[in-house]
Amino acid sequence: MEKLYRLKDLPQTINRIHFWSYDKDKAELPAEILIEHILKYGALEEIFTLFNLMDADEFMDIYKNKVRPIFEGKGVPAFFDSLSESEQKTYMRNNLDRSPGLVKLLDIILPTIYKIREQKRS
Repeated sequence: MEKLYRLKDLPQTINRIHFWSYDKDKAELPAEILIEHILKYGALEEIFTLFNLMDADEFMDIYKNKVRPIFEGKGVPAFFDSLSESEQKTYMRNNLDRSPGLVKLLDIILPTIYKIREQKRS
């Protein structure tokens, strides 16, 4: 069963305004939604907070397999994979909602955070 996180129970360092479309007192969201919103709209401190709130392996898996494709303009991976190569290129060109620079930055920051966290555990 997928773990849900209650918005009202998140640490105060995470700004609730990122979740403007959800009822802040009642919403319970899956990790995928939290990660996507914080990576899109949050500050570095919020990313660190969220990363430390969740299982590091789960966080990295969700980023690599679910959130990163969205940032690359691919949308939902299952849908994107069902398109032909030509359709994928068109879809990406028309739907790129985050800069490739952000993806590159997150590809550096997140593994670094992961390594630091793992070193602290040892």
